[in-house]
Amino acid sequence: PEASRLLERVRARRERPYLAVGFGVSSPEHVAALVKGGAEGVIVGSALVKIVEQNLSNPSKCSEQLQSFAAKLKEATKL
Repeated sequence: PEASRLLERVRARRERPYLAVGFGVSSPEHVAALVKGGAEGVIVGSALVKIVEQNLSNPSKCSEQLQSFAAKLKEATKL
């Protein structure tokens, strides 16, 4: 609800055709809430970097976890 109200306010003042949201987005639940609130794009950065940092010594595991997390984020965009 809070995200929806904020997105409505931003949408009313924007000049660009698409609204993308980032900063603090770190879970599929965050993505789903933002998409439901009207975001056309969601930026996830730190959560991905964290996965890389936690798996520096195991590139294969890192790749698997990144792919899994990305798939969950993508699934969260489907309303």
